[in-house]
Amino acid sequence: EEALDAITRMFVEQPFAGHHGTYFDMPQRNVIPKPKQKPHPPLWVACSRRETILMAAQRGIGALSFAFVEPEDAKEWADQYYSILTSDECVPIGFAVNPNVAVVLPMMCHEDEQTAIERGIDGGHFFGYSLAHYYVFGEHEPARTNLWEEFQEHRAEQGFARDIIAAEGEPLGVKLFEQGLGSLRGAIGTPDQIMELVQRYERAGIDQVIFVLQAGRNKHEHVLESLQLFASRVMPRFAERADAVDAAKRERLAEACEKALARRAPARAPQPDYVVTVRDEGPRGQSERAESPLAPFIKDKTDEELIAAFGSDDAVAMIFAGMQAAFVPARAQNFTGAIQYELEVNGSVHTWAMTIADGAAQATPGAADKPKLVVRAPLPVFLRVAAGELNGGLALMEGKIKLKGDLDVAARLGEMFGDQPRY
Repeated sequence: EEALDAITRMFVEQPFAGHHGTYFDMPQRNVIPKPKQKPHPPLWVACSRRETILMAAQRGIGALSFAFVEPEDAKEWADQYYSILTSDECVPIGFAVNPNVAVVLPMMCHEDEQTAIERGIDGGHFFGYSLAHYYVFGEHEPARTNLWEEFQEHRAEQGFARDIIAAEGEPLGVKLFEQGLGSLRGAIGTPDQIMELVQRYERAGIDQVIFVLQAGRNKHEHVLESLQLFASRVMPRFAERADAVDAAKRERLAEACEKALARRAPARAPQPDYVVTVRDEGPRGQSERAESPLAPFIKDKTDEELIAAFGSDDAVAMIFAGMQAAFVPARAQNFTGAIQYELEVNGSVHTWAMTIADGAAQATPGAADKPKLVVRAPLPVFLRVAAGELNGGLALMEGKIKLKGDLDVAARLGEMFGDQPRY
């Protein structure tokens, strides 16, 4: 439940306000993309026991049962589920209530009952056996256990006897018991038999029946034929009134769902002063990033003070001389060419070219000939980025720096001129 609470808040909180719990902690982050369904997709829990179904009702989520229960037994579960969901016991884990009870059944549909059994019963039994193998009694050795062979050998003793499944033209029983043997039938039969079974589930208060056809060694063509027959003979009876049934259900449960959501804690507000800061560790063993030579002259200065101190031609020349000296050839990744800098100062522009060739950098005043990259920024912004006081990527996103040309080169500028690689 702790994980589910965090996940549902990730769906709706922007940014996600973080989580500090018993089993895990997560920092405040914006989790994207947000779901198309608002506030989030319906939440379900897989159930095989009555206790889990009741827990689903208490937490306002759908109950998906793999218990292969008869409709008449499922009615008791559905009644208890909705009794809790519409009571004060229901405190949703999500930000929407998903009032649904679904059952899963093996299915194979054919006009001839015996053909349906021959085509679908082994696959249906294997589906049930494999669930029990992985969740109940199985001792599985990866890459060694042959589950199909084990199923063939032990199916009867685990409640999947093949011999007692027969075509008798009777209403379908989900589970069978005969001559001391148990077995599973599910929705394997004729269209009329399957329709009658689904109607019994509907009367029991089950909202959805989910059919499994592609199980075991069931053949693809048999699955398709079964689906086509089901769609033409069984589905129309339910589809023609499905919208009206769903609308009536929503109206009937609307007040209870609204009251339940009022009992749930609202989405959390983010910490207003929380900032994600890139941690620059530098070389191994160095806990802090080496300070730029410019940093002491930039710290705590206003833009006006920076322009007064560095706005002259001589001061700008000193800045580019420092960049030239700091150039690291190995980090240029064989780049050759010119980078043009255009620094704005009180309505005028200082233009400088940094030419890189033969493993060296040369700074010269004036425009470059066919520059590979043009960097334009107000002088204070340029200085703060060079000193490490302002993140260059953030300045670019905010429009404080404008780039034209090779953006791959732009991404490496800091490293090329002495900054430590961050990634």
